[in-house]
Amino acid sequence: CNFKDISLFQAISQQMFSLEQMVEAESIIVNAMNFNLNFSTCYLFVRALANDLNLDESVTKMCEFYMDVAMNIFQFIETPSFLIAAASIILGIESMKVPYQINEVLKLINWNDQSM
Repeated sequence: CNFKDISLFQAISQQMFSLEQMVEAESIIVNAMNFNLNFSTCYLFVRALANDLNLDESVTKMCEFYMDVAMNIFQFIETPSFLIAAASIILGIESMKVPYQINEVLKLINWNDQSM
């Protein structure tokens, strides 16, 4: 993060830009991205995996808890979202003692030794 990034953030948070300027900036950004605003987050991966595994709500919440913990640990900042989600699912399943074979979960996420 450089000083220019911080000063822009300060300007935005101190309402130094008008509403019209913010709308124009958002329009430029969205157009530059060709309206492709889909961003894969850990949360989306955890929800998708939990749905595919038919996990109940309590297990899903436990998986989300582990995901939240991982997302707040600085060492995981460069870890891909799908890996954090997969680890969260496995930890949630194991901690809640759900009768899943880990191999089934790994097969679902297409895990293999070369994926790292």
